This record gives sequence, structure tokens and C-alpha cells, in this order.
Amino acid sequence: MEKWRQIQWLIDTDAVDETERVLARDHAEPFYELLAASPFAAAALRRKPQWLRLLTRGLLPDYDYQSLLQAAGEAIAECADIEALNTALRDTRNQHMVCIALRDVAGRDSLERTLEYLSDLADMLLAASLRWHYDKQAKLHGFPRAADGGKVPLVVLAMGKLGARELNFSSDIDLILAYEHDGETNGDQGRGKKGLSHPEFFLKVARLFSQSLSRVTADGFVYRVDFRLRPYGASGPMTMSFAAMEEYYQTQGREWERYALIKARPVGMDTQAGERLLALLKPFVYRRYIDFGVIQALRELKVMIDREVARKDYRDNIKLGAGGIREIEFIAQAFQLMRGGQEASLQKRSTPGILQRLAEKKYLPADAVAGLVEAWRFLRAVENHIQMMHDRQEHNLPKDDTERARLARSLGYEGWDAFVETAKAHRTHVQQCFDNVFARREAGDAKYARMKTCWLALDESWDDAREGEGGAQDLEMLRGLGYAEPADLLRRLARLKTQGAYRRLSAHGKSLMDELIPLLTHECGQRPLPHESITRLLTVVDAIAQRESYLSLLLESTDARAQLAKLCVASIWVTETIARYPALLDELIDPRALYAPPDKEQLSVELARLQAEMDGDDIEMRMDRLRRFKLAQQIRIAAADITGALPLMRVSDHLTWLAEKLVQLSLDMAWGEMTARHGFPICAENNKTRYAGIAVIGFGKLGGIELGYGSDLDLVFLHDSAGENQRTDGEKPIDNSVFFTRLAQRMMSWMSTRTLAGRLYEVDTRLRPNGASGMLVSSLVAFEDYQQNEAWTWEHQALVRSRPICGGGEAIEAFNRIKVGVIGKKRDAVLVRQEVLAMRRRMRDELDRSGEGRFDLKQGAGGIVDIEFM
Repeated sequence: MEKWRQIQWLIDTDAVDETERVLARDHAEPFYELLAASPFAAAALRRKPQWLRLLTRGLLPDYDYQSLLQAAGEAIAECADIEALNTALRDTRNQHMVCIALRDVAGRDSLERTLEYLSDLADMLLAASLRWHYDKQAKLHGFPRAADGGKVPLVVLAMGKLGARELNFSSDIDLILAYEHDGETNGDQGRGKKGLSHPEFFLKVARLFSQSLSRVTADGFVYRVDFRLRPYGASGPMTMSFAAMEEYYQTQGREWERYALIKARPVGMDTQAGERLLALLKPFVYRRYIDFGVIQALRELKVMIDREVARKDYRDNIKLGAGGIREIEFIAQAFQLMRGGQEASLQKRSTPGILQRLAEKKYLPADAVAGLVEAWRFLRAVENHIQMMHDRQEHNLPKDDTERARLARSLGYEGWDAFVETAKAHRTHVQQCFDNVFARREAGDAKYARMKTCWLALDESWDDAREGEGGAQDLEMLRGLGYAEPADLLRRLARLKTQGAYRRLSAHGKSLMDELIPLLTHECGQRPLPHESITRLLTVVDAIAQRESYLSLLLESTDARAQLAKLCVASIWVTETIARYPALLDELIDPRALYAPPDKEQLSVELARLQAEMDGDDIEMRMDRLRRFKLAQQIRIAAADITGALPLMRVSDHLTWLAEKLVQLSLDMAWGEMTARHGFPICAENNKTRYAGIAVIGFGKLGGIELGYGSDLDLVFLHDSAGENQRTDGEKPIDNSVFFTRLAQRMMSWMSTRTLAGRLYEVDTRLRPNGASGMLVSSLVAFEDYQQNEAWTWEHQALVRSRPICGGGEAIEAFNRIKVGVIGKKRDAVLVRQEVLAMRRRMRDELDRSGEGRFDLKQGAGGIVDIEFM
């Protein structure tokens, strides 16, 4: 009863009826806790005791705030003038804020629901205010119109916490405003007023909209609105067209703007138009490659924040201080910006959601992520309760004893010391995780420092001055690092710096190289075969020098540097392949995946995931992604091969499985294109209509499951169409023979077209009936006749190692039957030996590249082909 007497004033007014009094008495404890936690709520209720009706309802199980928000938005839309609008906005905001605070301290809502409620309230108030001002200006000047006559809305992107639906209790709201089309309003025809240009119209709306939200009146404010995240900041136009915005971000966008746009979410009048804007900006935010450059950019931004924290003594700032909310957000954003372009699952707005995804993908340890999520929830709850006290945007822990007691009590702690102990534990964990992600792991000894000094001093005159005192010191330093031929290495380094790509780099690119080259030289000196390691690594570095993101990757990732050195020294093929296709460096980041190439089933899963993430309309992009996938898998297979994780026979298995899956995928894509255009091939035999199918047959190393890294694919295409009415059943029907020929051509195009990532495979179809002069696709009937009556012995030899790779079941069964029949024929053993020997001699004469001091492993006498012929 003592607590009830302390809040008796709450219902001592005619604005509260008997039902509400009873409900308030039944919930005396939550009301007492609210008034203890929030002087803002107490003051608001003294002014507006009639809000008790909403508050008591807010404590009931059937409370439906979405319906209440909808009703409030409809009421705001009916306001007759701007004074009524501004009053309604503020009353609605404050009433619901008090209700949110009550439900929070009463434990009715989880933290996530509280943040969503705060965000939904903001969404409704923004939309209601924007709609009111848009309609008011349209009555004066006419509606802004697109070329097709449709109305052009003002698009609002909510940034930061509102964009992520994680809004604070008293947070600023960061917004960016845009419109989709340029043009003019259609004017007020009744009054003869001319229309306004879209920039003029939307500027008027934006200013009035902003004033309605942020102006402080007797009823307070709605939200403090900040538009400084827009292009060009405070000096830029308040609204911009989509085209102008896209051009800005493509040509002038800065790294911090990428971070800001991660959480951008359309709110207001037209969220569909907002989604179209975000789609335009997506390539700016999420790069197609793994972008380690964001680590250094975020590291630099954090240094700036730390300086500001130190200058203003923000040590107790739970947002910006050490181990605070911003560090958790930076961890999540770093991985989003690094990998989000390749992994759509990282293109999310929710911080805890992203952190959980990082644990699932094993980018961060699960226990570290669990601690980060727990810390985020704790710190966000603290942040909300600090701001709940006085409805102020505050992030510092209170210094006043009363305020400290108020905060600790509202969060469920017995006293301030217990709260501080918990806060310290969470912030320590966050700081450790942040340092693990952002701390640069580089050599720090005197030899590294001397190597860096040597690199910075290198110029075109080094060769002439190498006998001088400085040159002698450099040579001795490199010997100390483990290099037996230091003069040769210094010549290579000088050539790289003065004649290679280094000269054409930007200032930032040169700074990256100035860090990376000494680091690689220092690390390779500690490896077996240091000279070979650094020589091959310099080949890769020279090839990627113009791609600052890859320089950043090698600089930031200790694992990538180590794996690159290990693989390059073991294989010139790996060195040349990575130098030609630097995107493969991404595969070196995680050694666990690098040395464990997927098996046949896992390949299917990874390819399905890749297909789900690809844009179905962008054929060139899809081709390129498939080629990158193939190269990445080959590098993983090579890594396992080099280290002995895969025995030789398993290496060829993995390379063959990879080819099989990509041949199947190429057939599926080509089949989808052809059937969409012409329908499915059908035919009629014995008065029965059926669908015709194709069988793709692998010969040679593909057929024998013996593919190598550079093997081409020997393929033969066979179809089982026969009988009558051999045509497709689509709107544009064609003969089945034409259909299957075009299908094979399209499939080969999918595999052989060169993109930035090279070709998928070279395809050789000369083993088909009649070789290069024969039809690209034969019917199974014609194939059987050729094999039985016309084929040479060497063609039957080739048939021995053939097998179906993909296609229709019936066509495959027919091929297998034909193969058994041909190979199982009775033959004259003497004649077979003579013909095989004649073919082998001819091949050796034409193809053997053996010479003095050199043996052709494949075609030479006693080589691989001799074994195959036997």
C-alpha cells in the first residue's frame, strides 16, 4: 500500500474513470517502477492523466499496438491545419513512449520487441507527417508526375538504428530523401497556377516535414531529424533524384557512406520506390569481391572516434567508449562489407542477426559471437533506460548517485556496484573481440623495421650503389633473414618498385605496398626455400598491384599470406593461376576450407547456393560466377593435392566431379533457354507420343574419371528422337534435330565463352561420328549404325573410356546398350594389335615432344598414352 500511496496522484483526477482506477490499483507495482525509472514519464502523466487509459490497456495480454498505431495515423491524417498536425504528432509520440517505457519496466516486452515498437512508432509518425505535407503542397502546386502520368512520391530512407528497426528510446533519426523522376508538377488548374519543378516541390515538402518533426513546441518535439548522411552532407541538396544519387555514389561515394547504407530501409509514403533506390545503390555498398580494405577504413574511423572519446572524456560512454555498442556494430559491418557482395545472407540490417550468421559461417567463434550478442542486448537495454529517464539522447553512464540508483534498479540490479561489474565484463569481451578482428598482425622486430627502411629507400640507382655502405647493410640484413642470394632479391625489389605497377599506383595503393612488400619479404625469409617463395609471391603482387582490395587482403590476412606462400612455392600453376585471376586469393583466407575440397554431394549443395544468389537475367554475370566457382574449387583441390591431404587418385576424382556438375549445370541452363523459346521436343513411335531426350557422353579423361587441372572435355551429344512428328511443342516449334543442335551449341557456349574469369572448359567434340565433319548431335540410331559399320578401331578404343555424364534417362540407357554391344563384338586379336600399333605410331610421330634431355610424359615412348593403349 505504501507504493500505491506514492502514486495515488496518478488517478486523483476527473480524467480517470472507475474502471481505470481499478486497473491501475491492480498494476500498482509496474506504475511505481515506471515513475521510479523515468521522471519524463512522471511529468508526462502529470500533464496528461487521461493517458492512463492507454497505459492500463498496455499491461493487458491482448494489447495490440499495431492497431493503435494505425488508428493514430488515420487520426493525424484528418488534422485540419499544421498546428493541429504538430500537436497530434507530439501527443501521439509522447503517449506511446510512456506506454513503451511502462511495458519495458514491467517486463511485458523483450528488448527486441521494445526496439521494434519504438521503430514502428517512428515509421507511423514519419509517414503520417510526410503524407500530410505532400498532399497539402500538391493541392497548392499539383502533383509531381512521371512520364507515364503516375504520381512521384518523396522517398525516405531511414538510416542507422531506425533503418535496422532497432531505434533507441530517445534517438536522433537519420534520413535521406530522394525522388525517382525529374519533371514538374501539373499546377493548380483551378487557380491557373504554374507547376513547380520536382526539386522545388520536394524541397518544400522536405522542409515542412522536417520542421513538423523537430521543432520544439510547448508539447516538446517528435524526433530530432538529421539529414547530414545525404550526398555531399550538409552542403548538398536536401532531396535528389535517383539518377543523381546513383551517380554520386558511383563517382564520389566514401567508405563511411557504405557503412551507413548497410542499415538503410525505405519508410514513409512509398517503400517500393525506396527498394528500387536501394537496388540501384547496392553495387556501391556490397562489392562483388571480398573487400579487406574495409578493415583499415573502419580501423581509421575507430581511431577518430577514440580521439573524440578521449577529448570529451567519454570513457563511460556505452556507445562510443571502449567495448561499446559501436565496436559491436563495426565487427558486424566489417564482415558485411567484406563478404556481403558474395554472400547475400550477410545483406541484413539487424546487428544480432548478422552476428549469428557470422557464427553459422564460422567467420567468428560461436562462443565469441554468443558473448557479443549478449553484450549488445545488455548495452542496448542500458542505453534505452538511460534515455528513458529524461527523454534525452544520452549514452554516458550517470555520475549522480540518484540517477545511478534509478538506472540499476530499472535494469534489475540490487545496486550500482553489481551493475558496473556486469557492464565491465561485457565491455571487456567486446573489446577483446574487436581487437581480434581489427588488430593488424604484423612483424614487429628490428629486422622487419630494417626491411621496411630498405624498401622505402630503393630506387632505380640501387644497382649502381649496391656496394656502398647502405647497400652492404641491406645485403647483410637479407642474409640474416634467410636469403642466400640477397643481391638478386634486391634487384627484383628495385625493379618492382621502379619499373612495375608500383609507379602507377595511387598514394593509398603505394602505402599498402610499402607495408606489404617488407612484410612478405620478412615472412618468406622464415620459410623453407625463401628465395623461391618471395620470387613467386612478387609475381602475384605485381599482377594484383592495381587492385587495392587484394593488397589489403594480403596485408590484413595472416592466413592468406601464409597459404599463398606455401602453395606458390609448391606449384608454378598455382602462382600463374592466382596472378591471372586474383579473386582466387579469397579462397586462401580460411585454411579449414582451403584444404578440404567438397565431395560430389557437397558440390551440388554449393552450386545450388551459388545459383540461388545469382541474378537470373544477367547471363554474363552468371557465366563469370560459374567460372570463378570452378577456379576456386580447383585451387582447393590443388591445395589438398600439394599438402598430401588428397592422394593422387582422389585428386582426379574431385576434378572429374567438378566437371560433371558444371556440365550438368550448363545443360540445365541451355535446356531452360531452349524450352522457354521453343517448347519441349516430342516424337511419335508405334502410335505413342513421347518426349525426346539428350545424352551427353564424356570421353577420354572425363570418361575415365582421370581429369587433370588443365584438361579439356571430350564430349559427344546424342538424342533419342525417332519416328514421326519430331518437333517441339512450343509457340515457335522447330524440328527436333534443329532443337538438339542448338541446345548443344548453347551448352558449349555456356562452357567455352571467355569472361574475366576465363573459360569454364575447352570442349572438344571431334570424337563424334565422322569427326569434325560430322553432325554436332547425332541420333542414337545413327550413332549405333556408325559404331557397328563405319567406326575405326581407334574409335572403339575411345568408346571403352566413354560414359554418360548427364541427360535423359532413356537416352542414357540406350547409349549404354549400344556401348556394350560394340565393345563386346568378337574381334580378330592380331588385326586389333596391328591397328592399335599403327595408330600409336602415328600419334607418336605427330605429337611426341620428347627431345634431347626432355621426355614427353604423355606421348613419349613408355609414357601415359602407351599405358592407356595397353
